[in-house]
Amino acid sequence: MSEVSAYPSDWRATTLGALADYVNGYPFKPRDWTTVGLPIVRIAQMTDVTVAFDYFADPLPPDYRIDSGDLLFSWSATLTALIWQRGPAYLNQHIYKVIPKNGSNLGFLHHLLNQLIDPLANQSHGTTMKHITRGDLLPYPVTVPPLAEQSRIAAVLDTVDEAIAKTEAVIAK
Repeated sequence: MSEVSAYPSDWRATTLGALADYVNGYPFKPRDWTTVGLPIVRIAQMTDVTVAFDYFADPLPPDYRIDSGDLLFSWSATLTALIWQRGPAYLNQHIYKVIPKNGSNLGFLHHLLNQLIDPLANQSHGTTMKHITRGDLLPYPVTVPPLAEQSRIAAVLDTVDEAIAKTEAVIAK
């Protein structure tokens, strides 16, 4: 008897590391913070738009710079992925800038990472403050559709997320 695949035949088995590069943020110290320059994005600014920024005035290598439309993945304590929409900034440590590789859709990766947070956290380090290490993240196995289908899936999930956000806003009123 042949085994039936749970995925269509054009989907491929791969790993999270094969889908994207994960660039960790800069290890800012409180003494680095200023009131001018580019904002420093820490986990607090990712999860709450009302939290004030600290700034860094000196230039850093471009790997640490983010802009609207970049995918961020917080891998320590508060685990989340989001598409940054608040303009140019520098990325703090404990957050990856996720750079899709050829054949990977940014929006699909965003939803995939959020879907995998619990399974990744369950194999991660720490008891009260979870840390998803590169060693756990990069080889994590996934099965993904072709690029065009990734785009369609991401668009549908984005629409659902928007509807949920609007509903939550109405409920909050």
